[in-house]
Amino acid sequence: MTTTRQLVGLGAVAATFPYLALKLTWIFGGTVGIVGADMNELLVANIATVFMDLIVLVTALALTRPWGLRLPAPVVVVPMWLASGMLAPIVLLAPLLPALLGDAPSGDGAFLRPWVYAVVYGGFALQGVLLMAAFVLYTRARWPHVSAARNTDAADPLASGLASVASVLALGVAAAYLSWAAGSTLWTPPGLTSTPGAGDSVNLAIHGLAAVLTAVGLTWLVRRVPRNRPVMVPVAMTWVGAGAMFGWACWSLVTLGTRFGGEDVSQVVVFVLVLAAQVSASVLAAVIAAYRVTGLTRETDMGGRRGGSRATR
Repeated sequence: MTTTRQLVGLGAVAATFPYLALKLTWIFGGTVGIVGADMNELLVANIATVFMDLIVLVTALALTRPWGLRLPAPVVVVPMWLASGMLAPIVLLAPLLPALLGDAPSGDGAFLRPWVYAVVYGGFALQGVLLMAAFVLYTRARWPHVSAARNTDAADPLASGLASVASVLALGVAAAYLSWAAGSTLWTPPGLTSTPGAGDSVNLAIHGLAAVLTAVGLTWLVRRVPRNRPVMVPVAMTWVGAGAMFGWACWSLVTLGTRFGGEDVSQVVVFVLVLAAQVSASVLAAVIAAYRVTGLTRETDMGGRRGGSRATR
């Protein structure tokens, strides 16, 4: 019988096809939707993003099919963490897409036709919503004890100390992004004009809020405050926030050369330092969250075995 998880996962699979079709068309020389772009210059980037979308497709299938429940946890969790982190900001931006398209170049300066942005980012937003919904259902099916766990035990000193370091880094990153979003011109990122458009400001604000979400979720997760609350709430906050921080920082580092347009060297250095802090905070947060969830699994398993032993006496 077809389950809700299978239907949602298959919807996520279907949502990858419009983007794949466009990219494959461009890779093989098609010009559909192109106005003033030279896709030969973007061949490597197009091939790379096709592979990224294929990973999303395979991950969605793993969340959907019975064989996905038998895969080693990291094979599912790691690509899902990266995908949800990359797609979550786009999900938030999707409702603003019509207004943000007004900032896109038009006429002779246009890069792609407006409908391409709608198809691509609309598809990404749909992928994000369906993929994350499928993963929640997958988690409940594979690790029901983790989904039901609550913050009840004492804080771990080592995890709390590392979480403090990650949170300080994340809040520093948040301060930088939110100040740029508010219009600060101090060491602005390469490629950002002195008068950023609405799209730039909203995008920067979302990345700043992702860092705040990471710090709050991680602090809640390791300090177990407030007590006796579902642990999946801070896990989800840390998961999405850290995933967005890591994925978009790595993307910015990879594409940094294409964004440099003669800015002062100090701008580039500061931006690279912010991205380095972003990566460091997100990796620390992910490791701490994995440690906490693994500990919950061990505690639940031990509790189950003790309960079973008492029941046989």
